[in-house]
Amino acid sequence: MVDNPWIVLPGEPGLLRGSLHLDRTGVFGGDLIVVTTTGGVWRVKSTAATDPTDPNAVKKLAQIPTHLEGLNTIPDDPARYGPWAGKILIGAEEQSRLYAVDPQGAVTFYEIGIAPEDIEVIRPTRTSSAPTSAEATSGASAPRASRAWSAIS
Repeated sequence: MVDNPWIVLPGEPGLLRGSLHLDRTGVFGGDLIVVTTTGGVWRVKSTAATDPTDPNAVKKLAQIPTHLEGLNTIPDDPARYGPWAGKILIGAEEQSRLYAVDPQGAVTFYEIGIAPEDIEVIRPTRTSSAPTSAEATSGASAPRASRAWSAIS
């Protein structure tokens, strides 16, 4: 139970058992991306906690009618990431689907024969899924997919 929530997703009935992700690509302005158990996809600006009167601080991007888990923001590099470039990629394990949401909230889904639960972007310079010494020291997460999955487009 949270006695003093730092942010409220207006009208959201779902739980945050979905996923939270801080955009590192810049496509979503470095904002926090949130998905919920009822399919809400939210963008939360850093000002949401300090200025609750800002109507743009918390924005619902999309509503996908399924339990969502695992998400990542994909760099805007179409040559490398194909149709997923510049989008939020979200796993829907129960449907065996990946959903892509663009910055305007348009949703596309892909069925690729897996039940995705966690999504990581593997940088092209990486040859191993083991954490680098900088990641191990900082606590940053290491990639979890094999090198072969990094080439999916």
